[in-house]
Amino acid sequence: MLRKLLILLIVVAFVILLTVLMSVLERGREFGIMKAIGTKPSEVFKLIMLEAFILGFLGCSAGVVLGMIPSLYLTYIPLNLASMGEYMEEFSLEPYMYAQFEPRMVFWTFVIIFFFVVVMSIFPALRASRIKPTDVLRLQ
Repeated sequence: MLRKLLILLIVVAFVILLTVLMSVLERGREFGIMKAIGTKPSEVFKLIMLEAFILGFLGCSAGVVLGMIPSLYLTYIPLNLASMGEYMEEFSLEPYMYAQFEPRMVFWTFVIIFFFVVVMSIFPALRASRIKPTDVLRLQ
């Protein structure tokens, strides 16, 4: 179980990394212009990290709210599997499946995913802060 969770978290981390990296690469010209007019590399880095922080917080919050709705629903109103009667009896399973809502799991999921968003945004932010305006603006 722990190995499956670890693999899932690694996949989530790389999806976050690739999303932020694509966002930065698509706006390379904008960062090049910002650097050309005198924006410091540290300011570009802070801008991208702030963007990642805000998007991470909003995304995690929306995920918690949207995830809690079906979880709370299935905690009190079980999933009826009675239509699969013969299969349920064959495997000695209950005909109703309840969800188990645990508030601490909601909290830790929020913290872990938010941590991944912040950590995985460091590399794209560093890359954008090191962009040379001449290289980016010459290409386009």
